Amino acid sequence: TTKYITNNIASGIFSTIHETGHAWYMHDVDPAYDGSILSFGISSGMHESQSRFCENYLGRRSSFWEYHFPRLQEMFPKQLGEVSPEAFVRGINASKPSPVRTEADELTYPLHIVIRYEIEKGICDGSVDIDRLDETWNAMYRQYLGLDIANDREGILQDVHWSSGDFGYFPTYALGSAFAAQFFAAMQKDVDVDAALRQGQYMRCMDWLKKHIHTYGCRYNAEEIMTMATGEPFSPAYYLDYLEEKYSRLYAL
Repeated sequence: TTKYITNNIASGIFSTIHETGHAWYMHDVDPAYDGSILSFGISSGMHESQSRFCENYLGRRSSFWEYHFPRLQEMFPKQLGEVSPEAFVRGINASKPSPVRTEADELTYPLHIVIRYEIEKGICDGSVDIDRLDETWNAMYRQYLGLDIANDREGILQDVHWSSGDFGYFPTYALGSAFAAQFFAAMQKDVDVDAALRQGQYMRCMDWLKKHIHTYGCRYNAEEIMTMATGEPFSPAYYLDYLEEKYSRLYAL
């Protein structure tokens, strides 16, 4: 599901980092579990925590780009030669309502999930007219994000999940993002994340995830893994604090 959009280098980069997060999870499961049911990830929520962790908590961090941005400038000297690393980081983290979920910034992203979740509930309890789902979708995007949807391609047909029967999947993205915030807080106690990323030592972060999460496959449930990895049960407070701190800093609030 990696994609490339003309004149939008960020889309290809971050979709690739996201999917690689899923791959690391499966790659790092203890080989002793190969061939058994334990060799899979715990849940979709835990899987998305790993992809969203890599995409946002590492990939959009300024220290990540202190190492990688000069290399990106070498590849795109005309487009990025005069762009400062600081401006680039602000650009890839800018918050602005957009119609497409996968292109959304971290702050508005949960609203895309809420829209899909409420539509799914309506489908299940009969309160939403299935024959007019596009109209419901468009109305909710206007209500939640203040956007007028131009066409179904950037509207209700943008995701593959419903067409493939994955109803109930979307909330795992929001849950995964919140899981990731708590994992990130715990990782920072053991690893100087910014120092590692500045030096291109991405694997120090991956090794922490492997040790505390990936290696166990689905031997433990999500609640058990969270407590084992972070020392406490899941709390959405970490996610709320992360978003508030990040965007307060970016926008000097």
